[in-house]
Amino acid sequence: MATIEYRYPTVNYEYLPPEFPDIMQIQYLAEKFLQFIPRGIPDYPSHGVDHSLNIIKHVDSMIKNWYVDLSSEEIYLLYCAAWLHDIGNIIERKNHNEFSACIINESLIIESLLGREMQNQLAWIAKAHSSSCNICEVPIQVGNVRLRFISSLFRILDACEIINTKCPEAVYNVIEKVLNQTSKTYWESHKSILSIEFRSAEIIYYVTDRDKSDLLINHLGEEMESVKDIICFNGVDFPEITVIETTPFKNKVVVPKSRNKNSTF
Repeated sequence: MATIEYRYPTVNYEYLPPEFPDIMQIQYLAEKFLQFIPRGIPDYPSHGVDHSLNIIKHVDSMIKNWYVDLSSEEIYLLYCAAWLHDIGNIIERKNHNEFSACIINESLIIESLLGREMQNQLAWIAKAHSSSCNICEVPIQVGNVRLRFISSLFRILDACEIINTKCPEAVYNVIEKVLNQTSKTYWESHKSILSIEFRSAEIIYYVTDRDKSDLLINHLGEEMESVKDIICFNGVDFPEITVIETTPFKNKVVVPKSRNKNSTF
């Protein structure tokens, strides 16, 4: 029997439940799509394998630090969604969430791995990761999964993935002169965001330039607001966004600031 070689064999799924199908098969399938997704430089940043890997880290951090009580099936679906939610970009960027859902729902490989019910659940999560999909369209529950709640959590986790790894400095230095002003503003916003940390009911960003980071962090706030009622209804404290201005490669905080001091976040 031939051995499948994975490009990213060391992915750490801290809370992967053992009773579900081998997620490496989902990872392997996703990699086939993600390596061919057009980057659209200079139009938008990376939505490739690195994006999925960072969301997997977000899933682990959320479970560990937000104390969200999830079933093993719900956790497994979040991991699968991290890999498959953006594969629709291979067809079109604008409505990629809908194309992702279609690809998932029509895949005989995914159906054979997960079964029809979990395949349908995963397609809904992929469709709902963008706020272009009204979260209330998602069924409240399918099988044993709180599907609207899980889809809401995933929308937040995906929107949180905005740090500078999406726009590497080396790439930016090469293409900076050909970027239009809108693209340049987005790239510089990503570049200014150094890291993210999840704490109980708090999302903390460390940035080098608070003004530049506003563009993306404000968008995150809008995505979070679109699912706030669902998160709160399910008994989870709605997280606050905190931005801390700091210096790269140094631990010393220069200017701490809570972005949502007067808001409901």
